[in-house]
Amino acid sequence: LEEMTGVSKASSTKDLRGGAQIRQLFVTKFRPAIASAEIELTDKAIRIAMRNAMGPRQSLFVPEGAFAVLVHRGIESFRPICLECVADTERVLLSVLDNLCGE
Repeated sequence: LEEMTGVSKASSTKDLRGGAQIRQLFVTKFRPAIASAEIELTDKAIRIAMRNAMGPRQSLFVPEGAFAVLVHRGIESFRPICLECVADTERVLLSVLDNLCGE
């Protein structure tokens, strides 16, 4: 726990470790990757999703199915970024575990 909170007596002053290293991953790598992710959401894609959700009937309101499809597509575009973040975080946690087992 000390390694993760930064109060370990074995803390380094030369590099980030534990919780600080995980935070650094989120700040320098994950946040910019999410911000720069390209979500292909054109006006045409929105219109098509709305028409497909309505089917053959006319509707005064847009069915929520259209939004569900578009949101699902947007979330899927974040999957590779999130999986990379999980792998990086796992690497840091395994490093912390190795340090704890070595003590």
